[in-house]
Amino acid sequence: MEGTNSNTNVRLNASMHAQINASHPGQNTTSKEAKKDDGDNIIAKKNFVYRKISDVLGLISLAPTSIKGIKVIRATYETEAQAAEVCAKKIADDNDVRFAKLEVINNQQHDNLNDYEIKIWDVPLDVDKQMLEVYLKSFGPIKTLKFNVKNLYYKVVVRFNGKQVEEKFKDLWSLRFCKYAFRIFPSNLTKDERNLRFKYGLKLANLPV
Repeated sequence: MEGTNSNTNVRLNASMHAQINASHPGQNTTSKEAKKDDGDNIIAKKNFVYRKISDVLGLISLAPTSIKGIKVIRATYETEAQAAEVCAKKIADDNDVRFAKLEVINNQQHDNLNDYEIKIWDVPLDVDKQMLEVYLKSFGPIKTLKFNVKNLYYKVVVRFNGKQVEEKFKDLWSLRFCKYAFRIFPSNLTKDERNLRFKYGLKLANLPV
């Protein structure tokens, strides 16, 4: 056992992880949103990762795994130098998301446990982003704010720095901002609570011009 410890440690320290739901050309759906079989989806993403890192020597293994519930693609290398070379690569050409070492991913997941996230749906593309950010900061300090285009609207993902804002969103189904009312989905909703927010709709007709 002692004869293999050093090699094993190097491989673990050199392990790289790419978020399996990172967007990239030709594969824009997350594992949750994919319509095709999840097994096929993972294989496609594993192949995508391999094409990105195949020029780096020393690859020992490449396999899907999970870290605290987050699906990732794990690549193990012979040396730290080879792992560092992969860390310098972008996962996708159109954003700055990169590969990261095992301990970095673990630290990020630990930090995220102390955060609170909400998703805001159907935000118009011409919304004043700066004003919306100021409005959202009135609930608490923001760690990250992302505007993702979904059809003809933004789906805004807000991560607050700490769970102290959780009580403020406990009973809210929507946010009123200027002339808009946006549906919101806090990250701590159960599946039944989330489905309930899709159950009812309201149609207004014969409104004056």
